[in-house]
Amino acid sequence: MEQDDGVAIFKPVKDFLLNFSLKQQIHTVRRKLRRAHAILCNTLKTLSRIGAHENALAVTSTIAPSTHVDFQQELHNLPMDIENYKQTVQKLLSVSKDTRLVYDDILKLYGQELLH
Repeated sequence: MEQDDGVAIFKPVKDFLLNFSLKQQIHTVRRKLRRAHAILCNTLKTLSRIGAHENALAVTSTIAPSTHVDFQQELHNLPMDIENYKQTVQKLLSVSKDTRLVYDDILKLYGQELLH
């Protein structure tokens, strides 16, 4: 059984400090995560273009073969790192979505308690 399989609220919802600034903070974090994801995707495309350009230069210029190989090896490792960063951003977006949904549910429950 995973640690977060069950959730229990041991105090009344009215005792939680609820405000909309937290909801806004979640929205801001999600916006920044989406921006980071877009930057990472564009960086991957840029690296691909740089690699192709460097290959063309290696064929037509006097770049030393060892320099070409070293550069391509470095360039080969970067996309793997960026893919890992993209996965991390996706996981954070997923967690923040879950957090937002839980917060929305708490706000709804709080509103229902206020009606009674």
